[in-house]
Formats: sequence, structure tokens, C-alpha cells
Amino acid sequence: MEEAGAQPPPAAPSSEAGPPLMASSSETVPPQVAPIPGAPEVGAKHPDGSADHDRAGASGHYEFEHDLGNRFDGLNLCGEEETDLDFSGEIDDLVGDVRWLAIFRVYTTKPFSHAAMFKKMRNAWAAAQDVTFKTKGANLFLAQFHCLGDWNRVMEGGPWLFRGCAVVLAEYDGFSNVEDYKLDKLPVWARVQGIPDGLMKKKELAERVAKKVGEPPFTVIVTEGKINPSKYLRARVFLDLNKPRVRVVTITLKERKMYSVYYEKLPNFCFFVARWDMRLLNVVMGFTQKMIANGGTI
Repeated sequence: MEEAGAQPPPAAPSSEAGPPLMASSSETVPPQVAPIPGAPEVGAKHPDGSADHDRAGASGHYEFEHDLGNRFDGLNLCGEEETDLDFSGEIDDLVGDVRWLAIFRVYTTKPFSHAAMFKKMRNAWAAAQDVTFKTKGANLFLAQFHCLGDWNRVMEGGPWLFRGCAVVLAEYDGFSNVEDYKLDKLPVWARVQGIPDGLMKKKELAERVAKKVGEPPFTVIVTEGKINPSKYLRARVFLDLNKPRVRVVTITLKERKMYSVYYEKLPNFCFFVARWDMRLLNVVMGFTQKMIANGGTI
């Protein structure tokens, strides 16, 4: 018999889930935001079939959209949106105010840490002042220098390498579309072996030889009017990465003769192929890996 005034034992919890609890009136409910007319819906499928959340990179951030034209198709403009902000009359002055800004690309198909590359290039350039970097896209970057000496050293030096891969730079005006820059000209120092002494006494003649190796602007090491004590003509030229690399220079004086061309500090893939083609490099590397896996045979 139960004693008077005793409390009944607590009821055992039910294994069945009860109805969801309702938020109390003191809790704040997020307001519903109306969609912007003409804007794509969150989670909407894109023309390529991917959803918004599928476009986030490994870091959780969305990739840059360089061409937003198709994203704005059908967007109904209203109010201030219909009026252009026109800087066309000031563009020359705006570009003139931009100083020591370069755009560059690393010629590699392998993934790499941007932070490691920025640190490596700061050390390679030995800049007296800091260098500010910015990522503009897939393997496309900006570098802002903060003194004229650093700018001249980097733009007139080179070739610059990161882990043996070419780093190709060009001056950037700060306003043009970065995707319009081809970045396919690499400055290198070349040596043309055995050139007759008479062709190394004058800058004009030496530049004509350098023109057979690469493109201008040229820097040739000559002592005007005097013989060159070196056995080769040394010249800084720009190589087009879309063209075959020049291996010999053919010169006809009293007779036709070929002179070998050697390059200083070439990127890794230039040692494998004469043509600067990344797709061909992948074929060569795949062939090499296959040969190694088979013990030296195919």
C-alpha cells in the first residue's frame, strides 16, 4: 500500500518521438528575404548542370566568375542600375597613376600552394620593399612592387622560376581584363657559340644574330668597336612559348655555317622537348613513367 503523500514515480520516457517543439514568442525568427528579380535562385542549376554549392572550392569559398555576362542575362535594371558610371574620359589618367604592377602566371599543371609560391618569389626577387600579391584566377596572379628599384630588378631580370617551372610576367595597367594577357613570352639569356669576332664588335650586328634566337627587346653583351674576349655571344631575348626553341643559328659569310645555341636557367619542361607545349610535355612524361614502370622497356 502506498504511503499517504508519497509522490508517484516518474513516467518512463516514451520511445516514440513527440511532436516538434514550437518556438516561443521570445525567440527571433529570421525574416524571409525576397529574391532579387532576375537573379539566379540559391541552389539553382547552372547551364553546366552544377548547383551553387557544387562550385565551392576545397577551401569552402566559391570560385571567381570572370565572365558574369551570362549571369546577368534577363536581369531587370531599375533606378541607379540603369545609369552607367562612366570613366572613359579619365581612363588615360587612371592608367597613368598605376605604378609597378605586374601580372604573372606559373607554367605548371601541378597544384601548388599560393602562399609557398608568394614566399618563394619574394625571396627570389630579393625586394628591398614588400611585395603585395593577389590571386586573380586559376594560376593567374598580380604582384605590386613598392619601389622603382625592385620593379626594374624583376622586370629586367629573369628568367624567374618556381620549383623549376617558368614564371612569366608582364606589366599590367590595373584596368584591362586579365584574361586578355597571353603571358607567353619568357625572357632568357642565350649563348650563341663560336660566332665570328667581327659580328660581336658592334651592337647592331649582334642584335641581328639575337633576332634569330628570340624576340625583342634585346640585350647583347658587346664592347663596341672591340673584340669580345668570350667564345660566345651572350644575349637576352624573349622566347615565344608557342614556338619551337631555336637550337642553331645558320649564318652565311664566305660559307654557310651553323652555330649552336645554349640557354641559361631554362624551365624544367624545356629540357625534354624543343617545343614549349604543355600537352606534349604530359605525353613525354607519361611515356617516361611507363618506361620506368616496365624496367626500361615499352
